[in-house]
Amino acid sequence: MQQFKVPNLYKGVHIDKGHSRIAVDMPEMHVHSFHELYFLLSGKRRYFVGHKIYDVVPGNLVIIPKTILHRTTSSNKQGYERYVIYFQESYVDELIQTVGKDTFNAFLDSGCISFSEENIKVLKQKFEQLAEETKKQDTLTPAMEKNLLEQIILYTLRYGTKKDLDEREGAEKIQIAARYISEHFKEEITLSDAAAIAFMEETYFSKKFKQLTGFGFKEYLISTRVKAAENLLKTTNMSVGEIADFCGFSSSNYFGSVFKRLLGVSPANYRNYT
Repeated sequence: MQQFKVPNLYKGVHIDKGHSRIAVDMPEMHVHSFHELYFLLSGKRRYFVGHKIYDVVPGNLVIIPKTILHRTTSSNKQGYERYVIYFQESYVDELIQTVGKDTFNAFLDSGCISFSEENIKVLKQKFEQLAEETKKQDTLTPAMEKNLLEQIILYTLRYGTKKDLDEREGAEKIQIAARYISEHFKEEITLSDAAAIAFMEETYFSKKFKQLTGFGFKEYLISTRVKAAENLLKTTNMSVGEIADFCGFSSSNYFGSVFKRLLGVSPANYRNYT
């Protein structure tokens, strides 16, 4: 699991247009401290957000709230092109006050959004305008950037349709198991336990979990525990040992080694420098 740092987010917003000629998977699941909008222009992707799985096609917008574990993988052997916007919630404070916190939270919780062909063209144009605006950097740029991001959010709220979760064979059962893990990570959960929750045989469950989510059962369980530990390190005075025990790790030493392997720093140093 990685804690991503996006360049230029000191402005409150950053947009990136990326593409790949071949199918590429995100190396590992990660979280970050800002919201993300992922707009697919071409190709097909599979997105795992929290415990939900989506098949993403061109014109779909994936909304990833801050601190939510997520990962994108290829769903075929073709390349893809996409826009990604990262933004701090404080950057759109005025918009949140206008539409209301509940409406904004509903937007963040939408998962994957689909649009009509006409609406896709309009939304794509707004992403293009925002990308072009960041290159100008004149006195009007800050206001234009904020205005365009707000337009994208409002346009999504008005014209977007919440897309159904992945409906392929086994997907619903895998999502039930993933949700259980995300809610019971403090407890001892074995592969056998998770397979039983999904009503699957262990070997098949392990293979299906990897196929649909992009990572293994143990990786997801550990990453979920580390994510919770990160939050406790930042928001409480609990000792490292107490946090390790609370989050389901067998020992503080094991917790420390896993935390450092995934985040590159020890729990104590993470607390001191975040």
